[in-house]
Amino acid sequence: ELDPTTGDNKEKKVPDYEKIKKFQMKIKSIKSEWNKWIVTNDKVRSYLEDTYHEKFNSEVIRDYDGSILDFSDMAHYNPRITQKNGVLKFTTELGGIGDHKTGAGKTLIMVMNAVRAKRLGLVKKPMIIGLKANTSAIIADFQKAYPGSKVLGPSETDFRPEKRKELLAKIMTNDWDCVVLTHDQFGMIPQDPEFERSILEEQIQALESDLYILSEDKTITKRQLKGLEKRKLNLEARVKEITYSMSKDHDVVNFKEMGVDFLQVDEAHEFKNLMFTTRSTNVSGLGNPQGSKKALNLLVACRTIQSHWGADKGIALFTATPLANSIVEMYTWYNYLQPEMLKSRNINSFDAWASMYAEKSSEFEFSVTGEIKLKERFREFVKVPELVRDYHKMAHVVTKRDLDVNEPDLENILVDIDPTPDQIDYNNRLIQFANSQGRDGHLINKSLSDSSQLAYMLVATNEARKMSTDIRLVEPDADYSEQSKLGHGSKQIAEIYREFNEHKGTQFVFCDIATPGSKTSSINFYQELKDLLVNDHGIPEEEIQFIHHFKTRKKRQELLNDFNKGVVRICIGSTSKMGVGV
Repeated sequence: ELDPTTGDNKEKKVPDYEKIKKFQMKIKSIKSEWNKWIVTNDKVRSYLEDTYHEKFNSEVIRDYDGSILDFSDMAHYNPRITQKNGVLKFTTELGGIGDHKTGAGKTLIMVMNAVRAKRLGLVKKPMIIGLKANTSAIIADFQKAYPGSKVLGPSETDFRPEKRKELLAKIMTNDWDCVVLTHDQFGMIPQDPEFERSILEEQIQALESDLYILSEDKTITKRQLKGLEKRKLNLEARVKEITYSMSKDHDVVNFKEMGVDFLQVDEAHEFKNLMFTTRSTNVSGLGNPQGSKKALNLLVACRTIQSHWGADKGIALFTATPLANSIVEMYTWYNYLQPEMLKSRNINSFDAWASMYAEKSSEFEFSVTGEIKLKERFREFVKVPELVRDYHKMAHVVTKRDLDVNEPDLENILVDIDPTPDQIDYNNRLIQFANSQGRDGHLINKSLSDSSQLAYMLVATNEARKMSTDIRLVEPDADYSEQSKLGHGSKQIAEIYREFNEHKGTQFVFCDIATPGSKTSSINFYQELKDLLVNDHGIPEEEIQFIHHFKTRKKRQELLNDFNKGVVRICIGSTSKMGVGV
């Protein structure tokens, strides 16, 4: 292949898909013969059966009947049986996953968990963390259900650097019924350096093992190996940084010193991006092995509390979407909540867990450019009965069928909009750019660095997303078109506004691109949409609000009150700011 930068010929490795398929068939054949041998060998079969029953089939899932609980001391609320069942499970086991459908009453369950565990003397200092949009509701429900309870809910200003030291000391030294923090505030609390260093050193050891094995694998590219080596170096640098910080005297309280012994996490899916190591570097759909700092911070907190108890307890995670995009997510929940159980089964990495519960396969798929490529993925779970049983041991599941709640039927309306000529032209150029593997950046008005060229498909999909929303996001000199999503959307909103005008019907409008104050776009879709609704459709300006303008808990609650009264008829916001807690 001709190198476009030097003009020299260079060697390019191309997968031999026919030989790959033959190799995979051979692997399946070896597995099949192995399984046949196990069945015919009485000694091996007997050993495996005994091991299986000891480690995987020795417990019965307990059915929790919360009707035995007395909540006569609770004001204003009469908990559902599903909520009572959850409280009994979480306070008995002191942890687990609240896999609850939206609307099942997770907030009240967390409140009841904290109160019951505290009053029974099971815990001394419970803490609840949630999204910024939710914490005010958690505190309000707490004080409404248990008037006079001693709940600490710091404001945004309390976590400013000049006040943070005093606040953390206040959390440590007072006997709180519960401390309620936002996810961001929780991330500002220093973690115990010993626990963090221990976790990072485990990751470094796992990476060293993977690098040793993968260095002999001829299918692994140099870029993939360099990526693992760079990640190892970054972790080693972080360990040195932690070691240095430990040698200095600090008078700031860390999470361990606070004495929190029961942590409940609302919207726990926000922490699913937990780091992991894997040798399956060519497998698609696993997510980012490096994880996020936010998730690592929670993992350190989990290990701190679990060390206090000497067991897999003290952590309760609540979410309506425990599994969404990747098979790694299931392993992540076990990693947070049941590290000792994993160790008892000799599962010390994602690869060890996946080899037990998941199966890889390779199938031909269409790429985004229309080409057919062979993709290897974890496409199915195996040992499903055991996996389900293990999950239900730690999870309290509430589905729509469990709730006796009248809900309106959801009507999904897909509005099909024909692309404009400018969008068709840009899309054709985008395909050419993708086929050039990022070399022809001029086709989409971009000058890409070498690193950006390596991520050319990420660039292409991001540009396609912006182009499909409004051509002006990728072609700044283009004119506004009534055929854009903005034009069609304003007409739809105005029609609904007039249809329900008699009853002061309200609408939430979600927009995650070109938001107010965006640093990546010079266009403000929120303001443009408002101008269209006011100028073209005659909707009063004061009836349209942006949730971005209401930054404090108090202001946001005032907005929602006006929205419920019909004073504000249209509220525009992003998924992160308006998708939860409104």
